[in-house]
Amino acid sequence: MLLGVAAAAHAEESADATPFLIGGWFNDATVAMCSGGIGRDPAALLSGCATGIGPAAPGGTFNGVGTVHVFWDGHTLPNGRAPSILRVHTHDQRTSECRPESRDSCRRVVVVEDVLWSGDPATETAPISVIDAVQTLGAMNLQTSFQTGPMEYLAVTRRLFTAPLDAPCPAPWPRHVFALHGDPQFGLLAVFPNEGERMAAQAALDANQAGCAVDPKVVRPGPAAFAARANVLAIVYGEPARARMQGALDGTIDRDMYLPLPGKDLDESYRVVADAQAARAAGDLTGFPLLPPKADDVQFDAAVADMYDRSDADALRYVIDAGGEATEAAVGGDIWAQLTRWAVAGTGKLYVVEHPFSTDPALREERIVASRLKEPSVDTWAFLVLP
Repeated sequence: MLLGVAAAAHAEESADATPFLIGGWFNDATVAMCSGGIGRDPAALLSGCATGIGPAAPGGTFNGVGTVHVFWDGHTLPNGRAPSILRVHTHDQRTSECRPESRDSCRRVVVVEDVLWSGDPATETAPISVIDAVQTLGAMNLQTSFQTGPMEYLAVTRRLFTAPLDAPCPAPWPRHVFALHGDPQFGLLAVFPNEGERMAAQAALDANQAGCAVDPKVVRPGPAAFAARANVLAIVYGEPARARMQGALDGTIDRDMYLPLPGKDLDESYRVVADAQAARAAGDLTGFPLLPPKADDVQFDAAVADMYDRSDADALRYVIDAGGEATEAAVGGDIWAQLTRWAVAGTGKLYVVEHPFSTDPALREERIVASRLKEPSVDTWAFLVLP
């Protein structure tokens, strides 16, 4: 069975209609928004009511991994709120119904043959489901603003997301534990089978020594604390984040209010690099195009192709070093010139990212510079991948 990026990569590279199994967190076509089809081709395979490959960990949104198009062909999930296993194929015989210019796209459509499994008593949680717990992250409303003119302000926001863990967390952590990425104020989210197990685990655990999921290299803006309700437990950092997370779990949160981003003195360079690596491994390339700079803008398709190549070579798992000062001698003149233009002086750090299991030597190491931005745009921190 293939999960997330591996499932998407196999689907893109398959050469015939041989069935294969994929797993993940899916929304079936009954909850997908239908359109007139890709390229306005009315053929069944491209006629909308489709979804993407499900991520290996729920992220609150289900746009799928990469650009893969899944056609459910009348199959549905019981409720779309549990992990599922599907038998699928590409190169469907209905490709012949597509227009000649669309047939390549039709061949690559992933067609669902059957839903083999969609949760069981061992994966159920109550009263809060895994999906509902993860979707509370959308209420965090992480935002700050900068004055850009006499009456003009720029809002900079962040989105929290989850990524798969390399190994299950030890007891008393439950089956469903997710590392939180996107902002250092948030560490992990755990969904227990029931409230009793959550309460017993919380009494035995120390928020400062989670023992799983929380990356100790991330610089945090405040002391660790628990936020909890029913069968859900979160580790957050600093009182503002704790209060916000607790309000989201309780349902008392004011969604019009926002949680400020960490202050300017916090070194977020490692966090930025780690989040980019985690996002790519999860198949989420929005805002994290991990490719060296080119003469033209980085294209999303190129980032997707790189992600698939890394999946094939087992080069998505990563280890990040402690980092060092980004000097002109260390990064080179061209990168240094870019840092001088857009980075706050003294905030740049150079990180070496190893992919120790890569079967392709060319994909075994990346060198990335992260810095605070002088003029924030999509975030207050950014990174560059060195060629």
